[in-house]
Amino acid sequence: MKKTIKKSFAVLLVLLTVVCIMPISSRAVTTDIPSDAVEFNGHYYKIYESKILWKEAKQSCEDNGGYLVTITSKEENEFVKQIVADSGLNSIAYGGYYDADSDSWKWVTGERFDFTDWGPNEPNNNALHKEYFLEIYSDPNYTLKWNDCNENTLGGYICEWEKKTVPTGYNFLRDSYSFRNFSVSIDNEFFQKLYGNGAGFDLWRERRNQGGVCFGMTYTTASLLNGYPDCGEIRKIFLLNDDIFSVSSTVKIGRHTYSIKDYITYAQIYQFSSEFQQDSAWTDINTIYDCVKAYLQENKIGVTIGMTRKDGKEGHRVLAVGIEGSNILIDDPNNTKDLERITVGDNGEWSFSGFSGWNNETCWIRYSTDYNMPYQVLLSETQLGVSGNSNERTTPFSLETKNVNRKQNLLTVSNDMNISLPENSIEIIVDDYNSTTQSGNKQFWINEDSVFASTGVAQKGEVRCAGNDVVLSATITEESNVILTLDDEQANIKIDSIESNDYTVSVVYFPDERTAVEVQVSGVADGDSVTAEKTADGMVVNGLNNITVKYLKDDIEVGNTIAEVKDGREVNITVDESKDTVKTDFVGEQTEDICGYCGKVHGTSFKEVLIKFFHRIFYFFVKLFGLKK
Repeated sequence: MKKTIKKSFAVLLVLLTVVCIMPISSRAVTTDIPSDAVEFNGHYYKIYESKILWKEAKQSCEDNGGYLVTITSKEENEFVKQIVADSGLNSIAYGGYYDADSDSWKWVTGERFDFTDWGPNEPNNNALHKEYFLEIYSDPNYTLKWNDCNENTLGGYICEWEKKTVPTGYNFLRDSYSFRNFSVSIDNEFFQKLYGNGAGFDLWRERRNQGGVCFGMTYTTASLLNGYPDCGEIRKIFLLNDDIFSVSSTVKIGRHTYSIKDYITYAQIYQFSSEFQQDSAWTDINTIYDCVKAYLQENKIGVTIGMTRKDGKEGHRVLAVGIEGSNILIDDPNNTKDLERITVGDNGEWSFSGFSGWNNETCWIRYSTDYNMPYQVLLSETQLGVSGNSNERTTPFSLETKNVNRKQNLLTVSNDMNISLPENSIEIIVDDYNSTTQSGNKQFWINEDSVFASTGVAQKGEVRCAGNDVVLSATITEESNVILTLDDEQANIKIDSIESNDYTVSVVYFPDERTAVEVQVSGVADGDSVTAEKTADGMVVNGLNNITVKYLKDDIEVGNTIAEVKDGREVNITVDESKDTVKTDFVGEQTEDICGYCGKVHGTSFKEVLIKFFHRIFYFFVKLFGLKK
């Protein structure tokens, strides 16, 4: 794993602003390695004679910028063995240890534990004596062979170094954040500021609880290191916070001042834009290594690396800040104490030291160099959306479309839905392979005004389409079709329904800059068609009987009511946000007002109202005179 990386891909360098917080230099600097260390194949080794415990030896090597020696080839093993033989010592600590969770031996660097040179009957993993550490040992039965040992005192240890290259002036403890990656439920206003009211609100509903903000921390670290927002602001952060980025720091971007936490949050949700998708490329580790090295030759940090588990369970984003032999040095938001490493091996193999078992077999890997884009968006005060198409991603959906046009809408679908769109109109925005949101839905940016969706036999699904200031949605049952149309002039839903099946239609609109009002209507289809159309303060629904109306503000239900509708009559539903009330108006009939959200409408015509009134009078006297318990 320590062979020279082959330069198999050409790297296109991105022009970056001069790094203002670091002294300008034509080349990066390398790690200090002891002058008496001996070199083999680009690695340096030194043996220390000391009565020491294995964990103390490990810490000593790391304190000196190296690591407890690891052996990954026969040639390296013979070279290091000769160093031990020349020392005359017989119990020397190596950097291997037994990991009980995976029931396997590992190297402290995260490299593959493939090559071994165990003595007879070793390792015996003697649990009684806690033999969980690796040493090279010599006695009549062991001729400098590996042995698993306990934490008893060893006779010495070997440290190993690789040349570490980082930009001139870079210091991890100073230039990384002083707080760990934090989990956050992101407020709606962040999404709506970057993506507009409709699309931002629907993104927020699906992605507000994404876990840690490693993406945001990685992007803002790179942005600040490279002079965005500007060098003066970064120096101010240093002066106020003892040369450490702090969550309480602020930066001025354009006309506004943001806390570092807010800046991180905006960068975090930038990953859902199509702009990010077009820049961030799934690739092989050698291409990433070459790109990091090219940036270092310009004395710059500018490559972020994303890893996504192939089982779809987790993803992580980190910042590449240097190289060390075949390692990529990593500033990881999950580690505030020291750098992590991505070890690059032969044939595209790699492993990440930050998480156990994260490697080329378990994860996809990608990289990006657009770290300053969230800053540019905030500076220009523009909203994100679709800036192009991608034909690199495929979906399991069928192909059909209505009213092909030029819209930038956000499409959200559940897994049971079949969506029909042409390939060049869709841009998947999930940031990993075959992923869904936490609710199990998929989301896409589309250039369409109208979307056709359907369900199969015994299936039920939801489809939503979000524009600038409106979100339409429909939940349909088996073997039904729906068309959602959303453009500057109309916002409506048409369902090819099945009589007596349940359906739900919904419209979200924004009476002011931030408040999201949703009217959701559920009912039973009266025939083969259900329609809904947005109005200025609600929606008009036709084709549903016995409806339930829900009224929500910012995704929180304020109240609900029930209306007995017959013959699928057209119902006009209006909302009064100031009083938090909703009213149903049956077209062609006398209007009956719903008292806020606490009452039920049992009839609509004047005759029906009178009948209900006399029924209540009758039951009042029945109870009054004790005729009925």
